[in-house]
Amino acid sequence: MRWLYFTVLFVLLASWLPVLLLRWLEPPVTAFMLEQRSFNGDTYHDQWNDRPALGSAAPLAVMAAEDQKFPDYHGFDVTAIQGAFFAYTQPVRNGGAVSHSLAALHATGVPV
Repeated sequence: MRWLYFTVLFVLLASWLPVLLLRWLEPPVTAFMLEQRSFNGDTYHDQWNDRPALGSAAPLAVMAAEDQKFPDYHGFDVTAIQGAFFAYTQPVRNGGAVSHSLAALHATGVPV
């Protein structure tokens, strides 16, 4: 039981430590930099800027690039969550036909 505790602790630390360090340190390389190097063979020169130098609209622009409705709701997009829930809780159609075909194939060895 003790090994389970240490395994869980190790996994949590291994996943949180890089995130915590990158809160204050600049990342040495990003996926975009690696992509540029692998496809073009070029080196990518970067220049990191502090957040205040980017302006007040930059955080909203980053969020809006990922989620266009972000400025319209606070915290959770309830409409999208409900739509996803109802889309994935609908019954599967023709499930009986598939299971019947598999049962017939298993019983007889002849495809239906």
